[in-house]
Amino acid sequence: MINIFRLLRGKRFDKYTVSSRAEIYEEIAAEHRTTPQHVYELAHGLTPMGTDDSRILESLKHRKIIYSTH
Repeated sequence: MINIFRLLRGKRFDKYTVSSRAEIYEEIAAEHRTTPQHVYELAHGLTPMGTDDSRILESLKHRKIIYSTH
């Protein structure tokens, strides 16, 4: 089945599990009560949608996964 939201977003992302940083994405996801896939997608260019996503981006910056907000 095709995920309609993924089609609407336009950009396709790999599974977070292929990343060498998968454990970090899982830790951040647990802290922010979201999925590791969502954290991974934010780290790889997904447009943040609100303060929850902004906090996740701050966690990614704090852990030096990203260096600037998108």
